[in-house]
Amino acid sequence: MDINLKAVGFLGILNKIESGLIYFNNFDTINLDQRLMVSVTDSNRYTIGNGWFTLHHGTEPIKVFLKLDRPDYVAIVKNDYVPVSVGDEGGMIVFQDDEYKIELLEYFNPEEGTTTTYPYLKIDKNGYNYYAYWSDDEKTWHLLGSTALIFAGENLGFVLYGESGQDLKVDFLKIYKSNFVKLLGMIRGTKVELYDSLDNLQVSTVVDDSEFHIKAPYYPFTGYFKFYSLDGQSYEQSEIVELWGGDVYVKESVLDIYYNNEAVYSSTEIELGTLQNVIETNFEIVNNTNQTFTNVVVQVAQVDNNDGYKLALVALDSETLNYQNAVIIPQVAPLEHYKIWVKVSKQEIVKIPEGIGAFQVLVSHD
Repeated sequence: MDINLKAVGFLGILNKIESGLIYFNNFDTINLDQRLMVSVTDSNRYTIGNGWFTLHHGTEPIKVFLKLDRPDYVAIVKNDYVPVSVGDEGGMIVFQDDEYKIELLEYFNPEEGTTTTYPYLKIDKNGYNYYAYWSDDEKTWHLLGSTALIFAGENLGFVLYGESGQDLKVDFLKIYKSNFVKLLGMIRGTKVELYDSLDNLQVSTVVDDSEFHIKAPYYPFTGYFKFYSLDGQSYEQSEIVELWGGDVYVKESVLDIYYNNEAVYSSTEIELGTLQNVIETNFEIVNNTNQTFTNVVVQVAQVDNNDGYKLALVALDSETLNYQNAVIIPQVAPLEHYKIWVKVSKQEIVKIPEGIGAFQVLVSHD
């Protein structure tokens, strides 16, 4: 099968290429979201609006949930619920049916006369492993327990048991892909700082690889990054961004990129034609500033889930054209330019969905 190929985005301070958000609802509207399902047909069993999804007691339990089909995710429910009678129980639930389920329930203990209640509940799924947590502030989490299960169809949401008792009021339900934000195009050994929108430093760490993971204190997190040079003497500051766990960003370059003598940007898609055997092309990196850039890394990377990146290699302009996954230019002085070659070779073992291959060329530097 021939492959229609395109290069997406010559990326160079911060560009989001994948969102980590799966679902978020803070119940500000009175309408039932189309992704949510309710286990009972009686609409009097719940009310929505003013920032709450409120469950009312009845003769049968009531579940509000959505279907999930992911190997990994993080799900958080914030609620206002303090049960004070036996049988009045509610909280978070992951289930296949009434037999196969995981429940994080708040309840009243008649022997002690106390209520176990959790303002925030979290389920962190990693493959078949489920980890349950609670928190008072959504920042410090306490482990409730863990288990391993395989569901044949997985649903996640919140539930209320008991014929009478306190209403379960849910403030929000949010689900995202991971606890970490992924940064691509990074230089190993450089320092990264994450600040909140009020300029408070939240995270300071050192890059360990070009594909780097950093954890915000909570999600969504609004703030900005500072990326320091290897000698720590200068830094670049990103724009204000809203982060979700599982977001993927590329640290962009301020070097200019030209393809066929025209400037290209992070949103540019270049059609490379039909790959029958080999496609070879080139572009130029140009330093139009009065600043010298060091350790300029040019590398091929994946876009979305497409495997087209497995077909592509890059090389510096030379007689040998030594193609690799990445090349390094030690220094690009003001007004200097470098030609980068891209070679795409067809491989039968690499299967491209729908015959359309795509990859990215990332440019980063100190």
